[in-house]
Amino acid sequence: MRIEFRKARKGKDILYCEREDGSSTWAELLEGSGNPRVVVPHDLVHYVVETVLGLDDAFFGFIERGLDLQTSLCPDEKRAMRSEPDVLRAEAAVAALHADFIEGPFDDELRANRLRDACAGWRVAPFDISRADWDSMRAKLEELGAAWVALPRGAELTVVFSAGSGARGVRDARGRRKPQGLPARA
Repeated sequence: MRIEFRKARKGKDILYCEREDGSSTWAELLEGSGNPRVVVPHDLVHYVVETVLGLDDAFFGFIERGLDLQTSLCPDEKRAMRSEPDVLRAEAAVAALHADFIEGPFDDELRANRLRDACAGWRVAPFDISRADWDSMRAKLEELGAAWVALPRGAELTVVFSAGSGARGVRDARGRRKPQGLPARA
């Protein structure tokens, strides 16, 4: 699935997803304000977490299987998604990684505490993320975050998500695989 994080010329930025079958869905991006490190879209953090940790049944996995972003906020869709362990683990990891990105980098103890607290907040059993995976997520978020911040209005950052295939990675606006500067999967 091709995912575009589009910076609008005016108005809200857009998350656009085009599936292998040609169907697509889109929504306005959620992002922070004020602190320049917070402007990295929440869904970009999701992409990093889900690809590095291989969480195929989380947010982007649901979209790949047909979730319509225009209706995903209705109560029934939210309940269905939040009953999936990968969705809850992804949300907890996103919260911890985003905090590390904004406030960190965290040492191992603080990182583990933030992840444990996020798990409690999402009511998911605590889990560990290896130091290698954490470092990989942080590096990938640093690179994609920098690419997003540098992106001019009216342009998009394009990445690829494919549940279970290992064919994930960053692509340029023409769909060509980017060089090693933006790693596909750690």
